[in-house]
Amino acid sequence: NNYVANLNATNKLYASLEAGKQAPQFEAIDKDQKVYTLNDLKGKYVVMDVWATWCGPCERERPSFEKMAIKYKDQPVHFVAASMDRRIEDWYVEVNNRSKSVLQLHINDISKFSKEYNTQSIPRFILIDPDGNFANSQLPFPSDANFEKMLRDALGLEEEK
Repeated sequence: NNYVANLNATNKLYASLEAGKQAPQFEAIDKDQKVYTLNDLKGKYVVMDVWATWCGPCERERPSFEKMAIKYKDQPVHFVAASMDRRIEDWYVEVNNRSKSVLQLHINDISKFSKEYNTQSIPRFILIDPDGNFANSQLPFPSDANFEKMLRDALGLEEEK
């Protein structure tokens, strides 16, 4: 009986992450303690890199993510690095070494965010449309050519020659 309840909960979670579904609101702060919510980012696409300082694969993907942020800085898209560090001090130390072309945020309620966005494993790359709906809750890593292809498709940009 517990198994069925867990299965139903899992199915409901995956359904909530489908393209076109409203992305859950979250609250995060930048290094100057300015509070951001998903609503603050509406009007443009949001490409979110969910990461933590202790995550090796997150560090390996960071340069590719930052290159994309620089390449697409004139497009209607926010590149956001959303830290899930439990020890916010670790994030504060690291955040100053990161690209200014990416909005550096620390998620306030990590447990709630993790549950609603299903981020049991990181890094995780998420694309949210200008209306705050999921465009893709499971983007490939930025080092994968499909990441840029999916981003360009969302932005309505032609394939690069």
